[in-house]
Amino acid sequence: MNIFAKIFNFKLSTLTSTIDKSENSRILNSFNSTEDRRVVYLDTTKKGRELFEAYDRELREIAAKLKGDMDGSTFQLFVESMDVFNKVTMD
Repeated sequence: MNIFAKIFNFKLSTLTSTIDKSENSRILNSFNSTEDRRVVYLDTTKKGRELFEAYDRELREIAAKLKGDMDGSTFQLFVESMDVFNKVTMD
């Protein structure tokens, strides 16, 4: 989890709390590696996959609406701007 925390710039305690809440909500399952107990694996549950699929559908609908409301060059500029925004906020 430490690598994940570094990549996404989370405190380890925040990540642990989020995973615990996700497990309590039956969205994720976590389990330790048999070779190294410090390694924790995460797996989505059926409920977690259903939530992700619903979220993905919503995002696709929003993107389609935005694309329909903008001309091609404006939409392309929007997509590029969002890409830059994501890169800046992940650093």
